Amino acid sequence: MSNLAFEITVEDVQIVAERHNAKLSDDMASEFLDLTDQDAIVHCALHFNDLDDQTASVHEDIETALFEEGMIQGKKMCFSPATS
Repeated sequence: MSNLAFEITVEDVQIVAERHNAKLSDDMASEFLDLTDQDAIVHCALHFNDLDDQTASVHEDIETALFEEGMIQGKKMCFSPATS
């Protein structure tokens, strides 16, 4: 992805997974990113002006996609800037 305003990283994916007590290797997180519509996630995040709000938005969308792929389980979490 080449969006200069905000870029989703392997670390973002791993942070979300870890909040659900799941560990994803760099390769697994990278493969997940390859299969994810990162532009759509970033587009949603850029509706916010604050970087913390953008990050929270990205983490929520990553969480949703990880649930959909069956890579994490449990309850959805709140990714407000205060908890991210």
